[in-house]
Amino acid sequence: MRRPVEPSQQLNLSLLTATACVVPDEKQKELMLALVELLSGAAAEGVQSQAKGGDDESETDA
Repeated sequence: MRRPVEPSQQLNLSLLTATACVVPDEKQKELMLALVELLSGAAAEGVQSQAKGGDDESETDA
C-alpha cells in the first residue's frame, strides 16, 4: 500500500516571460570561475560525506 505524498512548498515560476540579458565578457568569465569553484566545492563535500558513511541520508523503515 502506498503512503500519500505530502505536498512540498515548491515555487514554480514561468521562464517564458524572462527577457534575455547580455553579460559582458569579463563578467561572464568571473561568473564562470565562481560557478566552477561552487561546483568543485559541492563535489568535494559529496565525496567527504560518502567517505564518512553518508550521515546526511535519512533512514527508511523496511
